[in-house]
Amino acid sequence: MKMTKLLVVAAVVGLFCSQAYAGLIDLRLDSGSWVANTVATGNFNAVSHSPGISNSVAVASISTSQAFRYDNTHTTPTVKTINGLAITDLVPNQDVSGAYEGRQTALVNGKTYFIENDFSASASGDPADTTWSHLAPLGRNGLQTNWYVGIKAGSGDVSRYRWSGGWGTEGAVLPRAGGTPNDYAALTFEANSGNYIVLAGDQGLDRVFYWSGAWRAQRVTTTTDYTVLAPVNNDRADADIWYGTYASGSISGLDRIYYDSTGAFSGSGAGFFTQDINDNIYTELATDMTQPYTLFGLRDGAIDLIQSTDLGATWNTTTILNGDFTDIDTNFGVSNSLYVTGVPVPEPSTLLLSTLGLLSLSFVGWRRRRR
Repeated sequence: MKMTKLLVVAAVVGLFCSQAYAGLIDLRLDSGSWVANTVATGNFNAVSHSPGISNSVAVASISTSQAFRYDNTHTTPTVKTINGLAITDLVPNQDVSGAYEGRQTALVNGKTYFIENDFSASASGDPADTTWSHLAPLGRNGLQTNWYVGIKAGSGDVSRYRWSGGWGTEGAVLPRAGGTPNDYAALTFEANSGNYIVLAGDQGLDRVFYWSGAWRAQRVTTTTDYTVLAPVNNDRADADIWYGTYASGSISGLDRIYYDSTGAFSGSGAGFFTQDINDNIYTELATDMTQPYTLFGLRDGAIDLIQSTDLGATWNTTTILNGDFTDIDTNFGVSNSLYVTGVPVPEPSTLLLSTLGLLSLSFVGWRRRRR
């Protein structure tokens, strides 16, 4: 009888330890090694950096209908409840200084809400305004800090959501590229070119941009399996080559899409080109804006560091953390640092204890059946 009780206790402890790692993870390079520290526990599904506030992010959970902000610039790291809204996605505001520094924009049932630095949340725009399926800031150039670009839910149309005496959606739909209209499902901006948007849909990749007083659009590629996009950050040493985006697809893996204006890099004249990076299928990409040609990829069971040190000619992919993850975002302004939501692979001692717990439960069940 005593042995049975001990086994039950071991089972409970083992199973508890196997689940104790869920939450928000601070992952950063320290003295040549990637170190993961769980800084907050919770069933988080989304994480977003806070521009202008180093080591500060917001995380959200659908299951608990709560959002939190983690800020380890304080002596004692704290996680504060912001509100009880069922947030499905978080988008960083691009204001990097002033009253709105660190603000987040949250999607709640397709509507936009601001999460302010004082941890309050307020509806933005008219409640009858557009319902969004995706929303993204329109670049990192100081001219467009109060602009977002969104895909309208149900139509696949693209429009701007911006401040002009009040937050609201422009009536005009941004143009589509020629040919069969794209039903857009993902978007990003170009890190080094203001007013450039890249969209992925069922007809391939399109590029929408503002040029000579008007919005224009062009088809980049007809490859249709791209599902995740991320901006490119380069050091501008290769100023004659304009880089558009990275793309991850269900078939092609991770590709680099770029525009070569001279043909010097591609060797095939001017135009858009696709470079294969690896064959991994990523569900999320995050760009390290402090370093050129560096991004992180979230795939099934792991997080990868994807980096080039020779202006994009060759690429290296290194797995830096294994586990079951839901979202990633780089730590704005801090090199080789990102935040992750999910569950990393347990340490060997924890894994052993968890295994013992499962075996113990099996043994207890076997003993009961024997009776």
